[in-house]
Amino acid sequence: ANGEATEQPSGSSGGGTFGGGAFAQHARHVNVAPFGGDRKPGVYKEWRKDIRVTSLAYKVPDDQMASLVYLALRSDAKALVSAQVEYEDLKGDKGLELIFSILGKEYRRADHEQADLAMRRYEVCRRRPSQAMEEYIMELKASKIELVREDPGSDISDVSMARRMLRRSGLMLNEQRLVL
Repeated sequence: ANGEATEQPSGSSGGGTFGGGAFAQHARHVNVAPFGGDRKPGVYKEWRKDIRVTSLAYKVPDDQMASLVYLALRSDAKALVSAQVEYEDLKGDKGLELIFSILGKEYRRADHEQADLAMRRYEVCRRRPSQAMEEYIMELKASKIELVREDPGSDISDVSMARRMLRRSGLMLNEQRLVL
């Protein structure tokens, strides 16, 4: 009556595409990021992670999330999935995994490519002129974490990490010595 949305008890008819109950209330607020088939490194992986986090945050079951993900697809990604999936395929618990399987074959990099890319990011990480030291340190740590995740055999000691951090920090040699 006062213009505010109220959540109806589970099982009550909330109308809409998703049936009734709490999900129907939350479905209006679920924002699934679009994906059009960007082939830049990590874009598909991050988009997929966003889908999983959205599903967890809003407690959207996989069978419902499959429909939302399908609607969020654009361009090449939409054409790819549409060519292989029928409406009935989206129903049930396997619909979301089917979409991820199709897109993963096309947009996910092979494991060795992921490891090479992570190594390259770690190797080129350096402090840019006027970049805050904290920001540089976070980038370096993030690149190391990504490297170890993609290539578990990588072993970078704390001493090596500290040395790399100093050498690529942009500090003068005498400033580096002050840190040690």
